[in-house]
Amino acid sequence: MTAASSRWRTYTQAGTRASERRTISPTTSAALWWKHSSAADAGKWSCHVLLEGEALKGVRTVTRACTPPFESVGTRCFYFSELITKDWAAARTFCKSLSPTADLAVLDECHLFQQVWGHVLVNYDPSVHWIGATDEHVDGEFYWVDGTSMALGSPFWYPNYPREEHCVAMSTPYGYYADQNCNTQYHFLCQML
Repeated sequence: MTAASSRWRTYTQAGTRASERRTISPTTSAALWWKHSSAADAGKWSCHVLLEGEALKGVRTVTRACTPPFESVGTRCFYFSELITKDWAAARTFCKSLSPTADLAVLDECHLFQQVWGHVLVNYDPSVHWIGATDEHVDGEFYWVDGTSMALGSPFWYPNYPREEHCVAMSTPYGYYADQNCNTQYHFLCQML
């Protein structure tokens, strides 16, 4: 494989501190990747995400057999609403209608976020997609639809977000989460939970 110049957005977190570094690496191929640090660096992690506008190629690791209309991404099954847009509540209802175990996507890990974001960039038109997080119960405290707390800040959230809206969407062109007006019509991501 030929080396290609790529722009990377790199986040590193240690405890409560997080930092962002943008670099150009002439030795890194144009593919999405992530890396956990060694056991000696317990509690620290880094997430490397390719910025929008770069050349991508599909890479799959371990896959899972999914029943249509779900697609395998890594070890999980997702539905990508390529042609349908809905508000957040209607998108959630639609996801639940696909399967008893389906809901809006819970993208709570850096690797999972990277895999799904990369899959959308490679296979679909980049747009904004509803995902399964909201602060509808307590303003400013975001939770995933599975009841787990949603991490705020880097590497997932767009800088200076969340703001005053209540439903979370993934901005596929930029690779960030942002809170949006729940009544806005967006594409959406469903997941078999």
